[in-house]
Amino acid sequence: MPTVYLKNGDSVEVKQEELEDYLHNNQDKIATRYVQRRGLKRGKSVPVDNAASNSK
Repeated sequence: MPTVYLKNGDSVEVKQEELEDYLHNNQDKIATRYVQRRGLKRGKSVPVDNAASNSK
């Protein structure tokens, strides 16, 4: 179940089916959290100058 963090410090687990309604009805009570990435970004980056983009 998704966890919603509230401004008063509490956390609430909400069923997936009820999540959209809960978020809409409690917008003013929900705290926004920003999580900083830990570690390096995984996966390979796609090169911009590759043969597929040059073929016409």
